[in-house]
Amino acid sequence: MRINDREVEIIKENTQRIFGPGCRIFLFGSRTDDLQRGGDIDLYIETRLDVQEALTKRQELILDLKDALGDQKIDIVVKARGSADKHVYKVAKSTGVELSSR
Repeated sequence: MRINDREVEIIKENTQRIFGPGCRIFLFGSRTDDLQRGGDIDLYIETRLDVQEALTKRQELILDLKDALGDQKIDIVVKARGSADKHVYKVAKSTGVELSSR
């Protein structure tokens, strides 16, 4: 995994503050592969918030993470209560590393 412990803590703290302590957080994409270089930070979040509130919180989280981690490319996929199933949710969850359980 190509983010350090400090970055994991920043991601967890900010995500749980914004989405609530019951959310699940996964890092997926190229940052989970130690052999790759570069790449953006791809996060998948599962929340009990409704879709509209989750979209608002997503934007807030992106801004907070950019402030805390520096100006990096951060992509966040949110599965909210009532969201239609999407292929990206399954891929992110099955290939990702859960940060909320660390």
